[in-house]
Amino acid sequence: MAGGSEMGKQSGWWMLGGVSMLLAGAAGAADGVFELGTVEVVGSPVPSPDPAESVVKAEALRRFNRDTLGDAVALTPGMNLSRNSRNEDIVYLRGFDVRQVPLFIDGIPAYVPYDGYVDFGRFGTSDLAEIRVAKGAASLLYGPNTLGGAINLVSRKPRTALEGD
Repeated sequence: MAGGSEMGKQSGWWMLGGVSMLLAGAAGAADGVFELGTVEVVGSPVPSPDPAESVVKAEALRRFNRDTLGDAVALTPGMNLSRNSRNEDIVYLRGFDVRQVPLFIDGIPAYVPYDGYVDFGRFGTSDLAEIRVAKGAASLLYGPNTLGGAINLVSRKPRTALEGD
């Protein structure tokens, strides 16, 4: 019993020593604290246009009479339009076809599950505000399978409130 109390005293001293070292370190660290003043930011950031992203606005679509998406994306540099054996509009961006250049509608991927090819001739342009074509590394924001780029269709916002009887 006497040996057990002696061991308890030793462990108590070790614990007391450890706690006092921690408190001494915390007190020393509090002396070196420097309070910063308030930082006030004035102005707004200037958005820099991304040189690898092309934007086709709705006004350009109407001016150049581009009724289908296939005709509309041909307005952007680096895009080529062709028709395949099924008479579908196929778009190539810098040599990559739609498997490496996916189509997004308001940021949501649109694809055909059985072969991955999207017919760009089936999409109309009357309800689009703009078409954003990201080329190369700019397309990384759209996720995987964007080796050649990405095409994002941005829908028009409604001008009047939706009402019904």
